[in-house]
Amino acid sequence: MIGERNGRAGRRGARAVILTGDAHDHPGGLSMRWRALQTALDRHLPCRLQQLGCDRWDRCRAGCRLTGRPGGTAEVAMLDDVQVWHADRTYCPEYVRRLAGELVAARVTTVVCSGLDTHRYVTALAALGWFTVVFDLHNVEAQLHEAIHAALPPGSPMAGFYTQRHVRLVDTAERTAVRSADAVWVCSDEDRAEVIRRYAVAADTVRVVPNVVEVTGAVPPPADVRSVCFTGRMDWYPNIEAGLALLLQIAPLLRKRGHQLPVVVAGAMAREMLGDVELAPGVELISDPPSPAALIAGSIMAVPLKLGGGSRFKILEAFASGAPTISTAKGAEGLGAVPGEHYLAAEEPEEFVDAVDRLVGDPALRTQLTRAAWTLLTERYSLDALTARLADLAVPAR
Repeated sequence: MIGERNGRAGRRGARAVILTGDAHDHPGGLSMRWRALQTALDRHLPCRLQQLGCDRWDRCRAGCRLTGRPGGTAEVAMLDDVQVWHADRTYCPEYVRRLAGELVAARVTTVVCSGLDTHRYVTALAALGWFTVVFDLHNVEAQLHEAIHAALPPGSPMAGFYTQRHVRLVDTAERTAVRSADAVWVCSDEDRAEVIRRYAVAADTVRVVPNVVEVTGAVPPPADVRSVCFTGRMDWYPNIEAGLALLLQIAPLLRKRGHQLPVVVAGAMAREMLGDVELAPGVELISDPPSPAALIAGSIMAVPLKLGGGSRFKILEAFASGAPTISTAKGAEGLGAVPGEHYLAAEEPEEFVDAVDRLVGDPALRTQLTRAAWTLLTERYSLDALTARLADLAVPAR
């Protein structure tokens, strides 16, 4: 167990590091997960976030072996004139050797490699036997990318990325990392079952470490509904499809029912990705909102997702802001939220509008849902709950 290892190493000063393939302030669920994991782990043993990267531009003056270019990273990496898959672009054999030495010198005992971009580091660091290596999955990526590939309409501009080759690469990378790691962390019970089934690994090596949000104070008081909103990164295909459903299907039906509530789709790249859509009056796109929480508070959170994996931060943020939520089953997947108790269920546009009717006209229902959602959030999906879950750091080791 990691807890046992770190207990034995306590006099030497056990430490943990979370390795990431992107910047920690990058908008989206991954960076939110990284910061929460770092905060929770740091309450038990010193833990830091470290973005993978090195000074190889100075060391490899003839050109990086991945990009073939000095001074910066190319959008498409090349190795021996062969295109390098995007999830391999953070990996450099020279760097991983130096990184391992630096981690040993810093007395790091536990290395959490978070996200698919770190898959090669899982394999390389686990092979050394110097650390307990955890592979932290934001989604079961192979399952999710298979679903996206199948759902893309012919001629979609994203079809060139979500190819069958890409899906095979995701499956191979994820399978190798899952089987190499000492332990695997996933966001939900559903993901845990899928990892065990898909990759035929021992059940006691896979642990649920859920997404969480910071919860402060008491349950927000009931508020009048001032808008219907959907939030998320709009360069992510499942969010694009959900945003379009709200803009083009649900919003017009709301107007036909006589609702004049503003409809807001907000998040990174919202205007850039959806700006060509002809918007009805009262519908707004907001890119990179300075405070998503301020948008969500006082709104109805509508989540018409048909694709997704892990668990949705947008629903946790709605629960934390006291915003009543309407969601598809896929949107609420992985949270253990009960339709009718924590949120209202809807699958089709008409059902979303029916649910808005109910929430606007029934303040008591809004209060009932938001209070139950707050209780679920504080018990399972708060930083304090995550800290308690990681108290023993009981993930299996070799």
